[in-house]
Amino acid sequence: MCLKNLQQMLKRMPNNKSKRQVVEEAIKRGENALNHWSSS
Repeated sequence: MCLKNLQQMLKRMPNNKSKRQVVEEAIKRGENALNHWSSS
Protein backbone atom coordinates (compact mmCIF):
# COMPACT_ATOMS: atom_id res chain seq x y z
CA MET A 1 0.00 0.00 0.00
CA CYS A 2 1.64 3.22 -1.10
CA LEU A 3 0.96 6.73 0.12
CA LYS A 4 -0.85 7.72 -3.08
CA ASN A 5 -3.31 4.87 -2.52
CA LEU A 6 -3.94 6.04 1.03
CA GLN A 7 -4.43 9.63 -0.07
CA GLN A 8 -6.90 8.56 -2.77
CA MET A 9 -8.70 6.40 -0.24
CA LEU A 10 -8.97 9.42 2.04
CA LYS A 11 -10.57 11.46 -0.76
CA ARG A 12 -13.12 8.73 -1.49
CA MET A 13 -13.92 8.14 2.14
CA PRO A 14 -17.13 9.48 3.61
CA ASN A 15 -16.55 12.15 6.24
CA ASN A 16 -16.38 9.59 9.01
CA LYS A 17 -14.07 11.31 11.48
CA SER A 18 -12.77 8.24 13.29
CA LYS A 19 -11.93 6.37 10.08
CA ARG A 20 -10.44 9.44 8.39
CA GLN A 21 -8.22 10.04 11.41
CA VAL A 22 -6.78 6.52 11.19
CA VAL A 23 -5.96 6.96 7.51
CA GLU A 24 -4.52 10.45 8.06
CA GLU A 25 -2.30 9.06 10.81
CA ALA A 26 -1.13 6.27 8.51
CA ILE A 27 -0.27 8.82 5.80
CA LYS A 28 1.67 10.94 8.30
CA ARG A 29 3.57 7.93 9.60
CA GLY A 30 4.27 6.79 6.05
CA GLU A 31 5.58 10.21 5.05
CA ASN A 32 7.74 10.40 8.16
CA ALA A 33 9.16 6.96 7.46
CA LEU A 34 9.89 7.85 3.82
CA ASN A 35 11.60 11.08 4.87
CA HIS A 36 13.61 9.20 7.47
CA TRP A 37 14.74 6.54 5.00
CA SER A 38 15.58 8.99 2.22
CA SER A 39 17.61 11.23 4.54
CA SER A 40 19.68 8.43 6.08
